[in-house]
Amino acid sequence: DATLPAILDYPVVCPPAKSAIHPLVEAFFLAKGIGDIPNRIESVSAAFGRAFALASDAVWIISRGVAANDIAAGQLRTLPIDAPSTRGPIGLIARSDQTRSANLDALETVIRTLLAEEKAA
Repeated sequence: DATLPAILDYPVVCPPAKSAIHPLVEAFFLAKGIGDIPNRIESVSAAFGRAFALASDAVWIISRGVAANDIAAGQLRTLPIDAPSTRGPIGLIARSDQTRSANLDALETVIRTLLAEEKAA
């Protein structure tokens, strides 16, 4: 992970403090001895992160799937940094203080069905 300290020379688009992935990203950096990112830009917007990364030399911390098309097209590239602690389950997140909608229940059913079909294949 010799590349990791070098990212501090660039703007780094990170998930904001209230995002679900933020604690994992922070723990990863702390485990690597990086406590402060001086040129940090916090955003959860994929549209902003993509536009900013494409227009600059910024490092964008995002799920590979979000940037997959740009990576495949050669517009963005991944850095050779192993980050196994940031690989985790992907799921639906809902606020616990709000009633679940019928649409959310339907979406969950569709996702579970598709995953079960994929697993069975």
